Amino acid sequence: MHTYRIGDAAALLGVSADTVRRLVDGGSLTAERDEAGRRIIPGPAPAAYARQLHRMERARCSGGCRDQVDQRGRREAADGP
Repeated sequence: MHTYRIGDAAALLGVSADTVRRLVDGGSLTAERDEAGRRIIPGPAPAAYARQLHRMERARCSGGCRDQVDQRGRREAADGP
């Protein structure tokens, strides 16, 4: 099975390595230890975490999100700046 080191998982998820460590410590992201004692993330774990975030976002917006993202990635209200 493919595994990711903390920094690689962070890059995949678009967060910092410290954030990945907090996610692991909090139980939101699965991790194991390699032979040297370093934390490694099993291959499917980042995808499972991303799916969980996506489901939470969809549930949050089920009534219709009013914020939109403009072409430069900035959030703006749907009915004006």
